[in-house]
Amino acid sequence: MEYTAIDARDEVTLAPAQPPVASVVLLHGLGADGWDFVPIVAERDGHDFISAAITNGAVAYLTAGPIEAATAVRVADTSVALSALGSAARDRLDGHVVGITGSVGKTSLKDLLASVASTTFPTSASVGSFNNELGVPLTLANAPDDTRCTVSTALP
Repeated sequence: MEYTAIDARDEVTLAPAQPPVASVVLLHGLGADGWDFVPIVAERDGHDFISAAITNGAVAYLTAGPIEAATAVRVADTSVALSALGSAARDRLDGHVVGITGSVGKTSLKDLLASVASTTFPTSASVGSFNNELGVPLTLANAPDDTRCTVSTALP
C-alpha cells in the first residue's frame, strides 16, 4: 500500500505529497525502497536510530522528537500514529482480516492460514512474529493494495 502523507495530528491522510511511502518499518535495517521509519519508544528509544534509517534509505520518518533530516512527520506519539496508519490501511483494504491470538502456536497457525488463503485470495501476512500492540497495524500498513486477506498474530 502506498502512503503519500501523514498529518501531525496522529491521523493518516492520503493527500498528495512527496515522497510516496511504500512500506512502514520499525527496525532501521528492514526497509526496501520507499519506506517510512517509525521509531518506537520502549526499552530503547527508536528515535536514536533515525539517522541510521535515513542512511539506509528511509524516505520519511515519524517523530515525537526533534526533526533531524529528510522528510519528517511530527506526531505526539509514534505508537499512536502507527495505530492510526494501520487503521487507515484497514479502511482502504477490501477483504478479510484474520487476527490470531492465544498462548501457543500463533505464528505457525498464521503461516498456515496465509498459505491456504493465498491459494484463493491475494494474501498478506505479518512477517515473523510481532505479538504485540504494534504487529497488527504494522501488518495492515504493509499490505499491498490488492490484498483480499490479511493474516496477523495479535495479543490476546
